[in-house]
Amino acid sequence: MLSYRNPHLWPASLAALPILLIFGRSATAHPEGQDPPQADAPISLRQVALYEAFEHVAEIWHSSQRDAATPDLAGEHLAGVYAAFENLAQAGCVDAAATCLRDHRGLRGLSAEKALPPAEVEYRVGLYEDLVHGADPGGMRLALDLLEEERELSPGQIEALIRGLAQRRLAPLDVQARAQLALARLLAPWSSTDRGQSLRSPARLAEAQALYESIQEDFEGTEYAVRAGSASWRLEHLTPGKMAPDFLTHDPAGNEIIRSDFIGQVTVVHFTDSAGSDLQSSLDRSEAMGRRHWDDRFVWLGIHRGESPDAMEPALEGTLLWGQNAWEGAGVSGAAQAWRVPAREVLVVIDPTGLVLAIDPSEALLDRHIADLLGDLQQQGRKRQAGSGGDSGQAGRGAGGGAERALLESAHPIGSRAQGDGVDSPEDQTP
Repeated sequence: MLSYRNPHLWPASLAALPILLIFGRSATAHPEGQDPPQADAPISLRQVALYEAFEHVAEIWHSSQRDAATPDLAGEHLAGVYAAFENLAQAGCVDAAATCLRDHRGLRGLSAEKALPPAEVEYRVGLYEDLVHGADPGGMRLALDLLEEERELSPGQIEALIRGLAQRRLAPLDVQARAQLALARLLAPWSSTDRGQSLRSPARLAEAQALYESIQEDFEGTEYAVRAGSASWRLEHLTPGKMAPDFLTHDPAGNEIIRSDFIGQVTVVHFTDSAGSDLQSSLDRSEAMGRRHWDDRFVWLGIHRGESPDAMEPALEGTLLWGQNAWEGAGVSGAAQAWRVPAREVLVVIDPTGLVLAIDPSEALLDRHIADLLGDLQQQGRKRQAGSGGDSGQAGRGAGGGAERALLESAHPIGSRAQGDGVDSPEDQTP
């Protein structure tokens, strides 16, 4: 066989591919009335041929990336490589389908910045449909993995593909459960788009709740049922527009931290996960937010999850005094367990009345939420002082009416240490 390392000879190299596919294509759809192939079935000669062909074409692709084929051959070269991967994918090679989807732009010679042309989007959807409706359980799992990270397709297209997986009667049980969980998350995402607005509609929320209930019943005793139960609880109790449930947690010294103690303050509850976030980076982020919104009516409550509170003691040295931090190890009852927060980073914005305003907003939206809420508190303080005939000049930032200040200081001692009560502004503090 001619060397694939010479870009001028690649057509001859790829020409040998049909020989490896001599056993013919597999059906792209498995009849719903028949059982799918068993996972422990012996590997056929055809599967071996497909794998060998994939390895060969993949080496051509990676070699062309390393050697930077000449521009006049690049388009033709990419088209040939992509066609080879496509043929392998249609013949039932899951690895080739994964390559076509993951390296779509590179294989098609498309810009990384511009949106995909409509024809390419349609073609990409077709690749997914082959996996979703195919006979190979591995292809179904691959489609689900990639769809959960998909950025090229629209939310509606992603939802339709995941719905197709969720409704496949003969899909493996783990695929059905994961697809149903993913579909419920798309129907009623645990997040918000703007102040006072949610991505959920009543009909979609009802369908999501019905899916969660079905998962708990059909997959009782499995991790999927547990995840569905937690997600259902969050939708009912911890979503924008709901009053935030109370919780009790502890700081590294063992002192109690109760969420309801922060009534009257703009509160951001920031959950971190030891497996996916750096403690010091999380603390630096909270400190930076505190410097931007220096006010005794704003508190950043960090709920850090890890194995030992010892790591927090040195990390907390030198941080600002306006925030609170709790440490919750594995199996420890506290905020994460009370709110059934998944094992990832989560931000919850709560207004001074205790109402959940946003879940996982973007950085810019989070900043705007805090500024808007603090502005509302300032305006309310000025109105109260004007109504009582007080000196409006004392209603500046970080200083509300006397009744409000008394409420803050009794409910949350940290208020007495904030600006205007003996603590310098961030610019005057030594980091």
